[in-house]
Formats: sequence, structure tokens, C-alpha cells
Amino acid sequence: MQLGRSLCEFIKFLKKIDTKERGDNINPTFRCDGLNMSIVLIGRSKTIRNYGCEPYISYIKGAVKEGVKVFYILAMGRLNCWVADEVVGRVCREQIVKKTDGYSDEIAYKGRQLRISCIRLESVSSTYNPFVRYINTY
Repeated sequence: MQLGRSLCEFIKFLKKIDTKERGDNINPTFRCDGLNMSIVLIGRSKTIRNYGCEPYISYIKGAVKEGVKVFYILAMGRLNCWVADEVVGRVCREQIVKKTDGYSDEIAYKGRQLRISCIRLESVSSTYNPFVRYINTY
């Protein structure tokens, strides 16, 4: 039942991200019983305005060195989605990670149409399967 506990912990982690206030800093890396991933939220206009893509790229590089295997890059709004695409392009070209999945759409949010983006990246050295430990355990 380790998988169940890990998934419950992951849901708690997502809730903490979902309910955070603007300006709150939350560690975006989740590690628990074989699940080792990071959620990168692209959205602080001050960060983008002052530093561009660099903080996000530096974070991904550092997290890969620390053993993070999977990243989910999340963005909402045209500028943030453009920054997400730039970050993904750079880290993939530098062969730090590889893009394994992605989703983009337009949604209605507070009376406006907004672009959203979710991009999944994996460490290039990864053959990561977080559920391999749980195969044939039921």
C-alpha cells in the first residue's frame, strides 16, 4: 500500500501549490517513495520582467543534478506560455531533459480567454518509471 500513501502525499503537495497565496514560496520538488518530480510554475511577472527564462532554466539544471527525474512546466496566459516554451526549448537543446508530453489549450477564466500549457520533461539520463516498485504487488 506504499503507492496509495505516496499518491495521497502527492495530492497534499498539489493542494499546497493550489492554495498558495501570490508571493508565497513553496518548494516545487516532490519526493516520496520513488516519486521524484518537480512542478515548475511560470507566472511571476516580476521574475520574467527582471530575469527572463534564466531562473527557470537554472532551477531545472540544479534539480536534475539533485536527482529530479520528471518536471511538469505549468503556465497560464500568453506571455507565461511563451516563456514556458522558451525554457523547454533551451533545456531540451542543451540536452538536460527531453520533452515527453505536452498539452496546450484556451480556457475561459474570470471572463477572459487564456492560454494554458502543461509540458512534461524527463531527465535525458532517465528511464524513470515511478511505479516499477509496485508492479505485481497486488
